[in-house]
Amino acid sequence: MNGMCSRSWPWVRAKFARVAGLAALPLAFEVALKSMGVPIRSEDLWWHLGMGRVIAVAHAVPRSDSFTYTRLGTPYFDQPWFAQMTMYGVVAWCGLAGLLACGFVLMMGAEALAVLSGMRRGASFAVACLLQLALAPIAWRGFAMRPQAFAVPIFAAFVCVLVAYRQGARARLWVLPLLSVAWANLHGSFPLGLALVLLTLGATWLDAQGATQLGARVALRPLVWTALGCAVAPVANPR
Repeated sequence: MNGMCSRSWPWVRAKFARVAGLAALPLAFEVALKSMGVPIRSEDLWWHLGMGRVIAVAHAVPRSDSFTYTRLGTPYFDQPWFAQMTMYGVVAWCGLAGLLACGFVLMMGAEALAVLSGMRRGASFAVACLLQLALAPIAWRGFAMRPQAFAVPIFAAFVCVLVAYRQGARARLWVLPLLSVAWANLHGSFPLGLALVLLTLGATWLDAQGATQLGARVALRPLVWTALGCAVAPVANPR
């Protein structure tokens, strides 16, 4: 009996892994339903597209408000200019359907990175997907094609790289300052990237205190350089 169980166990595991892969399908369906199946909300989408058109025509980032009736001509700092230009370019080439598809790709990329981070923390693929599916309603409003849509996968990439570093895997920390350059020109949430690095640095420093007592060493210098890079990176913008 024991021999039969030992022979059947690998088959059961393989079968379960195959079935568990289906956990990604509801997650993809939910993201598709929100990013491509729900009508575009007015809000500020058309304003961002208008700003993107101004940038594309003038080949410069505007420094004054040319859309607000009550504040026409007043000085204005257009921080998410790169996202606006990208969104306008997508609409110009592919129409609004292309913009919705772009939003789907961005959100699925963010979800994939979040699932990967969960797996690096020890969760199975099925559990990581189901967790993201359970949390999707919380992020439901964020699944909209606005400049913040470009920031979500960058945030997820920061988490993924830093989790890999904390787990002792090969982590490309040098990517994070480069992502910070893009983030600073896409959406105003870019300080969160530096905050994530500093939180990881603090956690690693606490690990180092315990490791010192055991005679081990924990490398802090890569995170320090990464934090400095992420702090300086936002300077690379038109203003």
